[in-house]
Amino acid sequence: MVASKDLTPMGRSEEVQEAYQRAIERRTKKYGSPDEYIRQRVLHWPPAEIDSESSDGNESSTSCSSVSPPTSPTGPVDPLEVRLIKNEFPYSVEPGIEHWLIWSRNLLTDENWIRAYLEERLPGREFLFFINPPELRSVPTIFHVQVFTKGEGEVLDEVDIETKKEEQATAAESNTLAI
Repeated sequence: MVASKDLTPMGRSEEVQEAYQRAIERRTKKYGSPDEYIRQRVLHWPPAEIDSESSDGNESSTSCSSVSPPTSPTGPVDPLEVRLIKNEFPYSVEPGIEHWLIWSRNLLTDENWIRAYLEERLPGREFLFFINPPELRSVPTIFHVQVFTKGEGEVLDEVDIETKKEEQATAAESNTLAI
């Protein structure tokens, strides 16, 4: 399905879709758009800049730029730049599969970088990821990657990853001193 780019079977259950629609209405009323709600409340980014050249006052379509990822997956990733968050309104999938999203200020076009980012945060889990084509994006002004994962491994955040690296460095240092 993903390889063929036929994503029409993807969708939410009727119950989740209704909750999603209600949330969109509330968030649009309070924040002006679902995108702005996600930007401010979920990602903790400042409000989007209004495109001063736009005659209709819409948000600038340049809210994410096509550049390299913020840092290598082996180095620290600023959680304000790239975040892995469980989808609040997941697509209907088989039991045992979870729907997550990678949100980013920048376009992430390097599949190897995305794969390494997920491998680091989803140890012991299988995953599949894809980027919706533009016409299917319900949050068009914020770049995001759809991620589906299953397995028993935990999901690590930036603090977990940093702690794990510090523990590994301490263990390696102890092994070196013991020799």
